[in-house]
Amino acid sequence: MAEKRFVIPPEMMPPQGMREVRGAENKTYLLRNDAMFTGLQHSQGEFSAFFLELRDACRLLAHRCPECHHVIIPPFMQRCAACNFVPMQQEYVKDRGVLVATPVITIFAPSRFKDQVPFGTGRVFLETERGELTDTAMLIRVRTTRGTIRPGIYAKGTPVKIVFCDQRRGEMLDIFALPQSELTPEQLEKSPLLESDLEWGQVPELDTTPTPQTQQVFQEVLTRFRRLAEMIGQSPRATANLANWH
Repeated sequence: MAEKRFVIPPEMMPPQGMREVRGAENKTYLLRNDAMFTGLQHSQGEFSAFFLELRDACRLLAHRCPECHHVIIPPFMQRCAACNFVPMQQEYVKDRGVLVATPVITIFAPSRFKDQVPFGTGRVFLETERGELTDTAMLIRVRTTRGTIRPGIYAKGTPVKIVFCDQRRGEMLDIFALPQSELTPEQLEKSPLLESDLEWGQVPELDTTPTPQTQQVFQEVLTRFRRLAEMIGQSPRATANLANWH
């Protein structure tokens, strides 16, 4: 039986409490912890076919205009606006591509994604069966097999491979991108490539011998972080914003 998971995890529930804060004209006000959660359901609509293909067949579904041959993924349009709204045709694209730009790495995320940080998000042009790249770029999570996601792994034009998660639900998090440089020739050729096909934690050993310059920089950073910590404690807003963060 699958583990029951909630959209809002229990650890995000604010604890009961009341505290005093200083407000306008230096008056004392009471601040009470409360919550306002709204549950909802929404349809994947015309994207359902795209997500069903991800979940059930591990394939990437796109749309191509039969007249101008414009290829879009995800298939967010059913008709081509540039060709008198002619119906677009379904087409599968390959699981290889290139990054449009350096991905954004998120450290501080909204509560729904708090347990996933740090994570990277980028856009990928994918190869078609005809050998060209798609005309639109797909938004996707980017990961690495070599430790935590960090700057320097990806850049504009980095060749990537799409990997499918072992457990898929029919959403964009069912897939992610990896640098092709981290994969073996056999993994590059395998399609679909699954998360369980990868070897994780391939962190290369680094020379950690400190130099006088790095020691000086470290002491500067340490001093500034200590100063920042002291400033946070003096700010009610910063203290409230960082409550429950570890």
